[in-house]
Amino acid sequence: MVDMGKKGFTLIELIVVIAIISIIVAIAVPKGTVSLSFKERRDLMELKRDILYARNMSITEVKRYSLDIHPKKNYYYINKYVKDDGNDREIVKKKTFESDLKIITVNFNGCNNSEFGQLLFNTSGAPSKAGNIQLRNTKGQKISLTVEVATGKVNIYFDGVKQNE
Repeated sequence: MVDMGKKGFTLIELIVVIAIISIIVAIAVPKGTVSLSFKERRDLMELKRDILYARNMSITEVKRYSLDIHPKKNYYYINKYVKDDGNDREIVKKKTFESDLKIITVNFNGCNNSEFGQLLFNTSGAPSKAGNIQLRNTKGQKISLTVEVATGKVNIYFDGVKQNE
């Protein structure tokens, strides 16, 4: 015999409550870029813009541009190659990170390098090699900026998860 006087929750009521809580938690969980401090986010976005700037300038000026990245010293240069032989170049910009964002390694030649890395754009705006720049923020998250070889498109990954900007 079933006693109808007992109080409890039906399975449907439990599923509805769990679904509502799941939706609230999914909305409240911050994305990877939100967990960055303001200065870290600004430095990361500036690095991405500088990569795109070097690519675009190499197309518009029909000159080679490069980013010379120095992980140990935590800075990079944007260089413009004045002559086609590659020996004469001028520094367009030098950037040292203002935040605690650290460059860990650079990989544009098939191996990770913690000393120096160069991203070189030819006159059509294509990078000479695809690769990535590995960074770490104050929370210990691994941030990777990848550059695709044919297009020079820059993607940002936080702990291996691609971010939509």
